Amino acid sequence: MNFVRFVLVFALGLCNPIVAKALMVVDFDNMARDSNGFVWQDIYPVGPTLNLAGGFLIETCGYSGRCGSGNLMVAGRNNIYQADIGGATLIPAPYSDIVVKLSRADRKPFDFYSIDIAGFNGDGGAVAFTFYSPDYTTELRVLSGPDPVLQTFDLDKLNLEAVFMSTYAAGMGQFDNLVLDLYSAPSDVPEPSTPMLWLVSALCAIGMAFKESSASHATAKPHRQC
Repeated sequence: MNFVRFVLVFALGLCNPIVAKALMVVDFDNMARDSNGFVWQDIYPVGPTLNLAGGFLIETCGYSGRCGSGNLMVAGRNNIYQADIGGATLIPAPYSDIVVKLSRADRKPFDFYSIDIAGFNGDGGAVAFTFYSPDYTTELRVLSGPDPVLQTFDLDKLNLEAVFMSTYAAGMGQFDNLVLDLYSAPSDVPEPSTPMLWLVSALCAIGMAFKESSASHATAKPHRQC
């Protein structure tokens, strides 16, 4: 490969889009049945702590800050108010004095992108989020409708140590499909200067033109003379 061809191949590599990493969607479908395969007909308690996929952890806490009390509840497949038909949803706090904490068992920082919330038993899902990060602390309130229809709420909070969820009205409804990920710190590589961006853009344009020209030459065949 000569130098010109190497530069053009390198330019094409710069032009290729970066593939985004896959996010983790945590649901509760594996809890629709017990360990013997029995389909849960209704609501059942799962204790004060629930280990989720990917090392995430949900636990109940009192407003005093003490965790490990109370019960998380799961709505099974045949509950008439359950919003995930054929699956299961989490009913985080059926009592107004319970706070739900989301964190990681290994205490690593994480990102929280969205959550699905629906009403339960005629009550809307009124959830007050408190996000704790080394960089900030912020609050957000959301309210779903009273019907058992999941609504997606975008949160887009990064570099979190913990998230506390509580109710500010009749109840917290039911949760499903938490979109989470491990936090990745921004790169320390400095941004390229404007001349460098111009150079990369030029290389991209030349590389794409070279690729199209090569493709047209490869498909064109000379006619054989009799």
